[in-house]
Amino acid sequence: MSRVALTLPADLHAELERRAKIAKRPLATYTVELLREAVTPLRAEQREALISKAVDRVFYLLKNHDRTMRAELHALQQMVGLFVQAFYNHTPEIDDEHEEAAYASGAARFERFFQTLEETLKQGQSVFHMEVAPEPMEITGEDFSQDAPERANAAE
Repeated sequence: MSRVALTLPADLHAELERRAKIAKRPLATYTVELLREAVTPLRAEQREALISKAVDRVFYLLKNHDRTMRAELHALQQMVGLFVQAFYNHTPEIDDEHEEAAYASGAARFERFFQTLEETLKQGQSVFHMEVAPEPMEITGEDFSQDAPERANAAE
């Protein structure tokens, strides 16, 4: 191996020392590796090939991510559409005399919905893991036997 003496500006020397320390290599070894990469065309071609391969991989991942996001957005649109359709199919129209009260109640419930949504998003929770209703009551045969005659009369 040949020896070469170089005179480097102080800032370049400091930067080489800093990078060699990060790479956990002696300064001389690190400098030789940098010179080899800069001078040897094969190393440059290999580096370009690696960069090109990495760019292709990132492009593929982004393309896949875009496809997945579009599919998920489409599924969400369908879910919302089905919910709205089911809501209108099972909710009767409001009589004119109850319209004002219904709008006020709807506005209040809508505000609570957004508050719950905000809290859920802030806490990183999911509505699928939240308890939305109390536990169902356990019903035994005794519950029905006591008032069975009353219910039968009411049904007639």
